[in-house]
Amino acid sequence: MPPFGGPGTVLVVDDEPMILDLLRLVLQARWTVHCATSAAEAFVILDREPIDVVISDQRMPEVTGVELLSWVREQYPRCTRILLTGFSEMEAVVRGINEARIWRYATKPWDNRAMETMVEQAVERSWREARQRDQLVCGFRSLVRMQESCHPFTRGHSTRVAAIAEDLCDALSLPRVDRRQVVTAAELHDIGRIGVATHYLDVEGPLDERAWTGVRHHVPLGVGMLAEAGVEAPVVEMVAGHHERLDGSGYPAGIEGDDIPLGARILALADSLAAMTAPRAFRGPMDDRRALAELSREAGRRYDGEMVDALRDHLS
Repeated sequence: MPPFGGPGTVLVVDDEPMILDLLRLVLQARWTVHCATSAAEAFVILDREPIDVVISDQRMPEVTGVELLSWVREQYPRCTRILLTGFSEMEAVVRGINEARIWRYATKPWDNRAMETMVEQAVERSWREARQRDQLVCGFRSLVRMQESCHPFTRGHSTRVAAIAEDLCDALSLPRVDRRQVVTAAELHDIGRIGVATHYLDVEGPLDERAWTGVRHHVPLGVGMLAEAGVEAPVVEMVAGHHERLDGSGYPAGIEGDDIPLGARILALADSLAAMTAPRAFRGPMDDRRALAELSREAGRRYDGEMVDALRDHLS
């Protein structure tokens, strides 16, 4: 069974409608087939649907097949990538291998049976790698929960952050793929705390510089762990940015505004709400009303104002 249910899903991208029709006829008996005549259309479909295989023609206006598949590799690494070329485009194939890490290439005109076999193997490859990534994320999730369970102030924190982040995704009407990545990032956002001493959790006053250095270190440490393990890039980017602030005063990079990934802005708000409504050494838990008032005061400086509004609507 595929990890997302159904027979497997293929996206074909070509600016020639006739090519799309021919490939749809070859593939639609066994797989769900989506077609796009441009990279822009392909991006919309990829944001909306759990695609297993992307087949892209090389020669397209504005964005080449190699450029499109390179973007897919970065944003949707679970998709197996196939480049469709002419017989004389071996240079493009080499670029596709080096830049987009394409799995196979097919030439025009293609053999229908060979195309079916290639797509069958590509779908199986995507499912296999998706299962491996899911197992990896499950392992990281277990590590986070084990680490959090060692202290009463952190127990269940990432689970609460994930629940709040998911509600925010719903309120903002994010595409399904983005929601999955945001929730995954929320579950793993504090994985780097495994390598950081947690004695500061029991401090009842302001942290000294040494303690703050340790606290801040959990972000690059976690990012390194996730990136090295091959967790998909958008998830890693969200984890990297979940302590950044809109005005640039956050850490570790001090980026600001729209340069902070959307998912990281969601995590920042969800993380703060979960922390405020949980007990700490220096205070008891805030109720939602008081926490929301605190967050609203920081809207536009620390947090995304639109997200604060969405959170207020959700909690009201």
